[in-house]
Amino acid sequence: MSASLLILLIPLLPLIGFLINGLGFKKIPKSVAGVLGTAAAIGSFVFSLLAFNSFLGSGSEPAVYQLFDWITVGTLNISFAFNAPNYYRSRVVNPYILHGLYAS
Repeated sequence: MSASLLILLIPLLPLIGFLINGLGFKKIPKSVAGVLGTAAAIGSFVFSLLAFNSFLGSGSEPAVYQLFDWITVGTLNISFAFNAPNYYRSRVVNPYILHGLYAS
């Protein structure tokens, strides 16, 4: 898997887990919702480790993955992007895993 795909999947997995649990909370049993939320967080954590490994393998060059332009006014351009090294560091200790394990 490419690093850019991994970077996109890291925040996407918890979002998908949230949407499934949030929209289907009346139809999904409580134990399944707990497992789904925990699996989404653990999957995100695993993808962050894989992305970090690919970052180290690429010579540790800082990478910025720009998703889209958020605000553009004149010469000011603010984009929605992930700064890969900072993003990896923030995901190494994943509080969602601990919350998911204790909440289910």
